Amino acid sequence: MLRTSINMKNANFIKISLAAARLGKSRREVVIMILMRIRHNINHFQGGFTLVKYQPRDPRKLWHCFPITFRKNENELVSDFR
Repeated sequence: MLRTSINMKNANFIKISLAAARLGKSRREVVIMILMRIRHNINHFQGGFTLVKYQPRDPRKLWHCFPITFRKNENELVSDFR
């Protein structure tokens, strides 16, 4: 499994947690489900080729750092979103 982290707004993390509980799935599975849905419209979300941009520090703690692992076959999907 490949490891990385996703910074998401606290409100989105809570929504993912609630969806995971309702569906009886892990948060990781819910995130993958969301990414799979977005993948079909990837051209709508992409702004052309750019380098990975990292977020600035978050002293007000508005973001949640969500550690996540991906299977090898999911790696290409995740790399496309970087």
